[in-house]
Amino acid sequence: MGVQAPNTGLNMLVSQGWNSGPDTRGSLDILWTCLSTLALCVWTAIHPNIPLSYTFWPTFLERVGLMVIAIMFPEVILTSAWGQEIRAENLLVEVNRLLGHSGRGLEVCCRIYDSW
Repeated sequence: MGVQAPNTGLNMLVSQGWNSGPDTRGSLDILWTCLSTLALCVWTAIHPNIPLSYTFWPTFLERVGLMVIAIMFPEVILTSAWGQEIRAENLLVEVNRLLGHSGRGLEVCCRIYDSW
C-alpha cells in the first residue's frame, strides 16, 4: 500500500509501513540484517569462562544463553564482569600475602591488562 507523492509531477508511490521484499529490500530483510548484525557483535563481545571439560553442545548453548542475556539485559553481563574483577583482585592480594610478597608481587607479571 502506498500514497501518491504530493505535487511533484512524478507518478510514484511512497511506501509506508511494512514492505514485502521479493523485488526490493523489504522490511523483513532490514529486520533480519539488524538482528543478525546485533547477534554477531554480541557473540564476539562476550567472553564466557573456560569450561572444565569441553563438549560442544553444552558450551554452545551456554554461550547462546549468555548472548541472549547480553542483548536483553546488558547490565547483568557488566555486573558479572565487575564482580569477577573484584574477586580476582582479592585473590591476587591473598596469594601475595600467602607467598610473602610485599609490594606488587605477582601483580606485575599477572596483570597484563593493567595498562588499559
